[in-house]
Amino acid sequence: MFSPFIKKLMFARQFSIDNGVIELIGKRQVMLPSEALLYFDLIDEKKAYELAKKSGKETIEYYAKRLGGSSEGMLKIIEEIFESFGLGKMKVTKFDGIQKVVEIIIPDSTIGHVAKEKYKKTKDPACCITAGMLAGMFSFLLKKDVQCKEVTCIAMGHGGCKFEIR
Repeated sequence: MFSPFIKKLMFARQFSIDNGVIELIGKRQVMLPSEALLYFDLIDEKKAYELAKKSGKETIEYYAKRLGGSSEGMLKIIEEIFESFGLGKMKVTKFDGIQKVVEIIIPDSTIGHVAKEKYKKTKDPACCITAGMLAGMFSFLLKKDVQCKEVTCIAMGHGGCKFEIR
């Protein structure tokens, strides 16, 4: 079942899957197995994080231009886009725009679950791609370069993945 966000986009002809092409608000998308993202992390975690951060920021900048949203109105759109990418449903538990501190919990993180299935239990967080995407998205939203660190992870045995953005 499609999320309400995707349904709205379908109605407005801003989401389509046709002839092997997936398009969301005029931008082509690719569906990959979640394991593919996990494998990028194995190549070089730091590089995977930085590339995901760059992609997250560019993606949100693009959607903000297309949707005409201010950075304040973009938080809801970020949540919806993040979920539509299949990364999980994020919950912002703390948002301090003045101090540039954000805490996010993803109770059902796709990458966290895949890492747990593949490796049983990890000693370190496994969602560097998710952290990078969040860092990029919130760098745009907060109008400042920020970093994101995963502090708890499903792959480590926690009930959800928690991220701190500073």
